[in-house]
Amino acid sequence: MTGVDPKLVTKADLGALVVEDDADVALIVEAALRAIGVERVVHAENGKLALDEIIQNQGDYDLVVSDWEMPVMSGIEFLKKVRAQDPSLPF
Repeated sequence: MTGVDPKLVTKADLGALVVEDDADVALIVEAALRAIGVERVVHAENGKLALDEIIQNQGDYDLVVSDWEMPVMSGIEFLKKVRAQDPSLPF
């Protein structure tokens, strides 16, 4: 959403990435985001998959909601790598 006038952005335009290894928790978070009007929600099961998603689809995500304890890459490791890619991405 870089270069877009923030006054013209609606919640439906936002892209959210949910990073959660527990499928039930991920569904709850996704449902909560959709309930407030965020339509573009993508789920990744761990930090590694999420980081790959962010790198492959740069600029598609406006918000990351992440678990703290996950296999493969912890939430804090993931946060550090996201900050290296895009320090302004809300996490």
